[in-house]
Amino acid sequence: MEILELRLGVEMQSVALAAARRTPEALADIARAFDYLDNLESDDVELEARADFEFHLAIARATRNPHFPQFLQAVFSEISFDLVMKHRQSARTYQTYLKKINKEHAAIFAAITQGDPKAAKNALAAHLEESLNRYRAMLDEPQIVESAD
Repeated sequence: MEILELRLGVEMQSVALAAARRTPEALADIARAFDYLDNLESDDVELEARADFEFHLAIARATRNPHFPQFLQAVFSEISFDLVMKHRQSARTYQTYLKKINKEHAAIFAAITQGDPKAAKNALAAHLEESLNRYRAMLDEPQIVESAD
């Protein structure tokens, strides 16, 4: 939960900057990471988690601020733990979960492609806040509902 709280703050700024500063090369990098994750067919949850992380890392690189990707790489083990746990959903709900996160990633990518920092922040907030609220519910902590404006 703590790493998600931190990621929410850092990655909200990251996607906004990526949307504002995107280059054709950065968009191609994000597209490659998105396509790889979207088309990945594997039972290896660690491979899937790494592909998910690479999508977020491509966005961080698109900020053109080296500290964003450095930060994500510095906390990779904590992020990886969270992603592996999410990707280990039960077989009954796993495909639904994958479709949902791929749709969320598509919304983030579309907002960056369109150069819309506000939409990118809103899409990322929706993506990460659901996980954060799930952790809060598990720990019986209050859920925080706020606007991403």
